[in-house]
Amino acid sequence: MLRGLLRKRCLRRDEVPVPGGFIPLVKASSMTLVLDVSVPDWEDCRADAEAFCRRHSLDLNILYIDLVHSPDKAVSDASRTIFKKNINWYGKPSDRKASVSTGRYAGIFVCLCNSSNWCVEYLSRVTQAHFRIGMCRWKDYAYDFTVTPEDGNPFKLKEVFATIAGLLESVKE
Repeated sequence: MLRGLLRKRCLRRDEVPVPGGFIPLVKASSMTLVLDVSVPDWEDCRADAEAFCRRHSLDLNILYIDLVHSPDKAVSDASRTIFKKNINWYGKPSDRKASVSTGRYAGIFVCLCNSSNWCVEYLSRVTQAHFRIGMCRWKDYAYDFTVTPEDGNPFKLKEVFATIAGLLESVKE
């Protein structure tokens, strides 16, 4: 109960009222990507995202979520990774780590974490991005666009990002 109250208070304080909606790639200057490093093909997905952003002249900002490894056994850039130790008892990531994705405006926010973890929800809700894309739906919050893998089929982040990239390229003015 106390955890839920603190989460609501935290969101009320930190959530940014940025109007959402589809925007064409030509109007976006940057993309923030949140990747779950517990998924086996996260490195391939990162490489595809980097190539996509280079192709469309977007600044790419990547934040990694790693709730499995400790910082001394990190499989990603530790300065841009939220570890379990960076999350407080009610689920909020430390301000220093969260600022990697929420501290600056991004035209497009893509969250490739298929998790109902409140830390991921927090990052998605407080980002200053105009167009938000994700893989999960929450009770009282939805992305502008949600990509969900078919039930029963194992998903690959690379395929999910390819779908998102196709969507972004198809949005015209």
